[in-house]
Amino acid sequence: MIDWSDMAVADPAIDLAWLLNGLDGSLRQPLIERLDLDAATVRRADDIHQLGPWWEAYYGLVEGRPELIAGGIAGIVDRLGPNVS
Repeated sequence: MIDWSDMAVADPAIDLAWLLNGLDGSLRQPLIERLDLDAATVRRADDIHQLGPWWEAYYGLVEGRPELIAGGIAGIVDRLGPNVS
């Protein structure tokens, strides 16, 4: 089954965000080279990936879903680095 409800012509960095950052790190550079991605697209994908947990926490607040808020906050702290508490 294919869900077309979110289909749109948009920035490819949105789709690349997880692909470049969510897989095994050893696949990142080969993907960038194979897909012939320019530096600006890779930077946008990285920025979008950094924002993912913020959207999860926001959605949890809007929908009253504490588990999404907690997951989003954990993701924010993880992506900000080890010096955040």
